[in-house]
Amino acid sequence: MLFRSEGVRLDNIVVNKGGARGVGAAYVGWLAGSYSFQFNAARIPISAVDMLQIPSLPPLTGYVDFTAGGSGSFDEPRYDVRGSINDFYLGDEGLGQVSGTLAIAGETLTVRFEAASPRLAVSGSGQVGLTDQMPAELTFNVSDTSLDPYIRVFQPDLPPYTTAVASGSIHVVGSLANVDDLVVDTSVDALDLRFFDYRLRNQAPIKASLERYSLKVADMRLVGEDTELTLSGAIDLHSERIAARMNGAANLAVLQGFVPNVRSSGQARVEATVEGPMRDPQVSEIGRAHV
Repeated sequence: MLFRSEGVRLDNIVVNKGGARGVGAAYVGWLAGSYSFQFNAARIPISAVDMLQIPSLPPLTGYVDFTAGGSGSFDEPRYDVRGSINDFYLGDEGLGQVSGTLAIAGETLTVRFEAASPRLAVSGSGQVGLTDQMPAELTFNVSDTSLDPYIRVFQPDLPPYTTAVASGSIHVVGSLANVDDLVVDTSVDALDLRFFDYRLRNQAPIKASLERYSLKVADMRLVGEDTELTLSGAIDLHSERIAARMNGAANLAVLQGFVPNVRSSGQARVEATVEGPMRDPQVSEIGRAHV
């Protein structure tokens, strides 16, 4: 540490965290109200980073590498963080490698990231205001990503031969501090569902939105051999109630994707409504089946 009349310089700063080590240097100019710093760290276990521990999710594991640096005034701080997460897992499912940057200028945080593995390709960018309400505008893009491995983390009874691959985008606008103020628009441009030896796909982009804590699907059209289904509805996440409608024709092979150890064939005319509490909804009768 070196003191001068205009400020202080700190060299060879060493921080130990979770068995990993970070090194850096900094300068604080107290007369000018300015600063500059640089810090590098590698192989920090995610388990040692408190802000990455989310109780509602399965354990996150992996290692964080990052470089941080910047200079400016205390009134208008500016700095960048470039980092990556290697060997990244959600429970037992791999997320591959995640890399990205965080850039802070005054009260604005700019975010860019990419996540890639053999079964996942996700990128995102946007800005978040560093105020109490945390106003944000974020966009996420998903390309040819397998959803079923991550669904099984939460629903382990999903049959192993049920798969889902999707491409699309998510746009988020509103306050991150208040979910009721968030508007989330989702477009699923391509959806490929497979149930053992049966396949379903979307006939047109699937549009869904979250607004005022209500999840709405305006028009979902799924087609396959002897199947042409239209689904629409809404879920109120506050009251945990659902109101949905499904109509069209369905090949009974679809049941294979949801009921283990069942092989089915034939066709059913479907005209059904699902209403009531999400934990115990009332389902109207499905039309006549031809087996």
